[in-house]
Amino acid sequence: IVSALGRSLQSPTGYLLTDLIQTDAAINPGNSGGPLVNTQGQVVGVNTAILQDAQNIGFSLSIDSIRSIIDDVAAGREVDLKRPLLGVESLDVAYLDDQVISRFKISSTTGAFVQRVTTDSGADEAGLQAGDVVTSIDGRPIRNASDLTKRIGEKKPGDSVKIGIEREGVAKSVTATLGEQ
Repeated sequence: IVSALGRSLQSPTGYLLTDLIQTDAAINPGNSGGPLVNTQGQVVGVNTAILQDAQNIGFSLSIDSIRSIIDDVAAGREVDLKRPLLGVESLDVAYLDDQVISRFKISSTTGAFVQRVTTDSGADEAGLQAGDVVTSIDGRPIRNASDLTKRIGEKKPGDSVKIGIEREGVAKSVTATLGEQ
């Protein structure tokens, strides 16, 4: 059972895993790296992580988020494991409760709500703050947290991105230089 899409999770080594599928599939050292399949037997993810001290909450890398790696391996090309990093953890605006919407004066009905900004990241240096809502990247609309992850994933470490945000009901724009993970 898939219970959430577009989740992010910080690994014990500090690596940020993004665009994860949250599932109740049992994931342990014996099957980590194995496929997450749908009812048609299609691989939709790669089992990757669990939440410590939680029972049957697992996370899989979505197949779309690792497609370029799969293509490189299949073609015999060298795999570049450096991935762009903005440095935020986000949640769909649609998932916010009324108290959070009121507290941060959010008027957007779509976008990626910034829950946390990583210190010294591109997002931090650009001035993004917890409570901001990311509404666009380079002029392309961001509907949810998954959109944000995908747009950043299309870039390269070192790229600059123009980020449209809403902060306390006011639209603003900032520019961030992406780091790498």
